[in-house]
Amino acid sequence: MRLALAELVAGPLLERAACLFPTGLLPPLCATVCCQLQDAYADVKKAACNAVTSLAGLASPDALLPALKDPLVLALAVNLGHQHSRVRLASLQALHAMVQHGVPLALMQESVLPAVRPLAHDHAPAIRAVLFSCMAQWAGSQLPGSGAVDATDDGRAANQCRKFLPLLLPLLLLGVTDEVEAIRSDTYGQLEVLGARMASQEASSSKLPSSMAVDQLQPLPLPGYWHPFSSGPPSLAARWVVQSQLTGLLQQALSELCEWTGVAAHAVGCVHGHERWTHTHPDWRSLSALLRLCNSSALLQLWPQALPALSNIATSHERDPRIRLELFQLLTALLEDGSKADAWWQAEAGQLMVRHLLMPGLVWRAGRVPAAVRYAALTALAMLLSRQRLPPDQLVEVAGKGGEAAAAPGASGAGPCVPSAAAAREGLLARVAGCLDEDYEPGTRQLACHVVELLLSSVGPQLPLHQLEALQPDLLKRLDDSSNGVRVASCAALRPWLRSMLAAGGLSDADASSLASSMLIHLNDPDDRVAEAACAVLEELALARISVVRPLAQAMATRHPPPDTFLARVLDACAV
Repeated sequence: MRLALAELVAGPLLERAACLFPTGLLPPLCATVCCQLQDAYADVKKAACNAVTSLAGLASPDALLPALKDPLVLALAVNLGHQHSRVRLASLQALHAMVQHGVPLALMQESVLPAVRPLAHDHAPAIRAVLFSCMAQWAGSQLPGSGAVDATDDGRAANQCRKFLPLLLPLLLLGVTDEVEAIRSDTYGQLEVLGARMASQEASSSKLPSSMAVDQLQPLPLPGYWHPFSSGPPSLAARWVVQSQLTGLLQQALSELCEWTGVAAHAVGCVHGHERWTHTHPDWRSLSALLRLCNSSALLQLWPQALPALSNIATSHERDPRIRLELFQLLTALLEDGSKADAWWQAEAGQLMVRHLLMPGLVWRAGRVPAAVRYAALTALAMLLSRQRLPPDQLVEVAGKGGEAAAAPGASGAGPCVPSAAAAREGLLARVAGCLDEDYEPGTRQLACHVVELLLSSVGPQLPLHQLEALQPDLLKRLDDSSNGVRVASCAALRPWLRSMLAAGGLSDADASSLASSMLIHLNDPDDRVAEAACAVLEELALARISVVRPLAQAMATRHPPPDTFLARVLDACAV
């Protein structure tokens, strides 16, 4: 029914009308067609577009008031983004009829141009060809014919084209460079027609010197300029079109460039007043978006200015918890972005992040909100370690800070330095170890074990021996965790810990025996994942301390004959 009504309006009612349409019928007719343009059915939209084209040819400009015309233009502009190319084409042709009928400059700037601009890159060549042809006519290559409109309206149409030209010329030049040769040549031909028309209109005024008359001068090539849209350089007529509008176009382009330059120059201005930021503050949103979107070199330049604001958020435990969580989510996204990887290796940017942002987030405080912050900080740290965003020497320096701090008293002549537990917990490794005792969420304990594994796998052999020794009780304690996932992660962390201890010359026979006894208990765990993880640790320990592991494994096999699969694997490792 809707389609039949649309075809009735577009066909017998408008197409066969032989005279100007009665003014009194225009309001209900325009309202009907506007509703049809908004219909979800594509065929109804196309029929309504045909009705608009016919209506523009029948109604006089004075009769079709802006209150009737503007809704039609807006509805057509929306349909230019339709998924069906035929609807886009019909909408463009109907919009062309309305523009030729006359539209105000404001409507062209605010509604028509934003809608037609994407069509310059439409995948359908037919739509691009019609678009550039329409825009050339809107700019004045061909004024509307008299038809039902009085010939005295030519002056009004020419004035409209003169206003539209600066807006349309940049899009029209896209047609000159289109990938389809027919579109290029047709657009260039219409550009020459437009230039000849403009030159003839301005020939009698001072705007066009006699030396630039199209009929008297041969076209001069521009130095170093050549383009495949024609067999030679641009004609004088085509050049006249661009030159007549060049000043205005350059001023507009430079104005926009100045605005962007100002934004770039004052980008760091958004960090002022960061003490009052909440998660909805515009400056915080701006800084987050700026850091996410910038490239590696820009991040390297912005990071020193942004770091104080970010550090204040990370270290102020009384701040809005949502902005603190968003901070660590932002850091995780920045570390995950491979295009920014180079920035973290330069100017100690990654090391500054760890010291001033990640380590403060790992500080233990009571409550579920601080626990959520610690988990977010561990997530960012895991991303940094897994993606290797920090050079090994800087990572050793950050992780071994506790060792350096503990060694300082030894220089005062008080004898050999014995690192205290507090000193051992000053570095990154100790901060992460503190998260192994998380009371609120087992996921945090599991993630902390994973971070320890990543950290030790990267720089474990280069860490001070006393820090590695201080880590052993924390990891062994997680073997009795209520979560099997934490127990598996603890075993996974013990393997690089064992290799690091052996590389540092540690792990006495007594420590090896204690470790082996703790791991043998878990070979009979009901969860095969835990038993498998414990077996992997024992196999590595057997290779290094076979004299310690073999008696303990044989004694266990004697108490529980026959040995199960995992214990048999340990015995096989001891037999090597």
